[in-house]
Amino acid sequence: MPTSLKTSSLTLLLLLTLFSSALKAQDKLNIRFGKVSPEDFQINSAQVDTSYGGVIIADVGNSSFQGNQKGGFSLLFNHYRRVKIINKKGYSLGDFEIPLYRGFDGNEEKITSFRATTYTLENGKIVETKMPKDAKFTDKLNDHIVVKKFSFPNVKDGCILEYSYTVTSDYFGNFQPWTFQGAYPRIWSEYEAEIPEYFIYDIQAQGYLPFSINKTSSSVNDYHINVSDNFSHPEILNLTSNNADHRWVIKDVPALKEEKFISSTENFVSKIEFQLSGIRFPNSPYHDYRGDWRVTAEKLLQRSSFGADLNRDNSWMNEEISALHNSTQKLLEKAMAVYNYVQSHLKWNKFNSYEMDQSLKETFTKKSGNVADINLLLVAMMRHEKIKADPVILSTRSHGLVSQLYPLEDRYNYALCRVTIDSDQYLLDASKNYLGFGNIPAECYNGQAKVIMENPENLDLSADKVKNVQITNIQLMNSGNNPGNWVGNFTSTLGEFTSNNVRYTILEKGKTEFIKKIKDSYKGETTVDSLDLVDENVLSKPITVNYKIKIKSEDNSNIIYLNPMMSEGYKENPFKSAERLYPVEMPYASDEIYSFQVQIPKGYKVDEVPKSARVNLNDNYGYFEFLLSVDENSVALRSRIKLNKANFSAEDYETLRNFYDLIVKKHAEQIVFKKI
Repeated sequence: MPTSLKTSSLTLLLLLTLFSSALKAQDKLNIRFGKVSPEDFQINSAQVDTSYGGVIIADVGNSSFQGNQKGGFSLLFNHYRRVKIINKKGYSLGDFEIPLYRGFDGNEEKITSFRATTYTLENGKIVETKMPKDAKFTDKLNDHIVVKKFSFPNVKDGCILEYSYTVTSDYFGNFQPWTFQGAYPRIWSEYEAEIPEYFIYDIQAQGYLPFSINKTSSSVNDYHINVSDNFSHPEILNLTSNNADHRWVIKDVPALKEEKFISSTENFVSKIEFQLSGIRFPNSPYHDYRGDWRVTAEKLLQRSSFGADLNRDNSWMNEEISALHNSTQKLLEKAMAVYNYVQSHLKWNKFNSYEMDQSLKETFTKKSGNVADINLLLVAMMRHEKIKADPVILSTRSHGLVSQLYPLEDRYNYALCRVTIDSDQYLLDASKNYLGFGNIPAECYNGQAKVIMENPENLDLSADKVKNVQITNIQLMNSGNNPGNWVGNFTSTLGEFTSNNVRYTILEKGKTEFIKKIKDSYKGETTVDSLDLVDENVLSKPITVNYKIKIKSEDNSNIIYLNPMMSEGYKENPFKSAERLYPVEMPYASDEIYSFQVQIPKGYKVDEVPKSARVNLNDNYGYFEFLLSVDENSVALRSRIKLNKANFSAEDYETLRNFYDLIVKKHAEQIVFKKI
């Protein structure tokens, strides 16, 4: 196949009827690059959702193989896209990227053809502006990914953008995936994959959108490969293959909508992915590319950017590390000393990675690096002190889930240190200076992680397995001669993850901003002073928030209203949508316990209190209780919201939404005191 777009498979005819009911019956689209008519500019909200400021009219990709001059095959990926810009909200469609893989052998994927044009309609005539050569630049993400970035010229309201390119690759394991859905609506999204019989791929489809077309057929194709080093007298090997030809189409694709409590939309977006399982050429043995974690771990431990230096002498750290502890300390005390040193002396550069960007010694000297630089140095320092430590790799929640079937390194983006002392294990992250020994960020609880060792181990870091427990107590007493005045104490012992969030907020924005947020949460005549954070700097303990509360109400009022939840209640339901396609993924299970007691004002009686309630969430998923009691002198409330799990299926969504509807309703109810 030539390196330019294949006319037979990527030539599309897009008529004005694209937006009519006829589209639903179409099996092929008809358009060519550069064939734009004045009618193509006429897109309005009656035809497609224009609220996003832009729409992708056609998004078409094709991957196939061709024989090359290097004695093998090359993998070709062709991509064509046409876009209509509605207004400024869609201008970001004028910028796009092409990622290119660079292998360990130093070779790199190449862009072998490229075209991009902006079309505007001026006085009834179409004006073309081709993308200049200087409209792109290169960004190196890491040692293996280079990104070519492009910007269309003359982007304005109403214009049409069009590009096509081909990427040629010698890396069969990098078969291009295809995403059918994104931030903008797409009228037609199509992907074709033509795979010779020699290459065996596991194809994985993901997403909730049904395919409009999903077909697999077979064809016969000839491949011509130069197997000689002498290019002036090539020796051509001719192979005939039975190909599997796949075609997927989704029409009228809505924009991907962000929902609350989704760890990553990448887990649910409609897409097709390919994993190379093996290669079998004629008269050659089968070559397994799927591999297993034992082989992958061995390679990682030998790689200079990961494990090659972990077990070496590393004597360059002797002097500094010897001052951290004394020889009589127990192993756990030594481990804490090493952790505290790395955490307090090294600065995270805000980049996540499971591989180092520099050597251990460079990180130790520079005192800064990415997550892997810091935490793999921590592993090396622990081992230097004869403490059993192993690296752990994982994918954070925002990065997406990892494959349970294959050891796919590119799915991972984070590294931790696991220390084992006697029978106890501790997960450590020294890159965050607000975490205590044995604490890791909530972002790391994203399912399965992998301990990289001779016999690699699975590590279940499900969010269902961790819980944030927060206990809050408020007591109000009568104050002064005015019966509607109260003074009291607020005490809240935060959970592990809430404490981490508070420490991070204070480090990033300052303590003043944190205090202001608390004060702003109270309305009317309620004021806060004498705020104190207990154990703010003791990272191994949860933070306790203490402050004084003062409430003033109108003099001689016949009725006094008081919301017993104060500023702690749920004001709105976090689940607003009536329907939801995706599961609910909270960062952790939780237990929120709230106690409140208020003294009845002198000369008043309790006229009305909220009714007590207790509701279970799907039997054992959790419960909400809202219990009130009244005696001669006071009113007491206990509110508890307990979720025994963090992850809920889409089928549980309506129940969960109704559960929080009740919580919001009960938390809004007030105590009514009436003058006797």
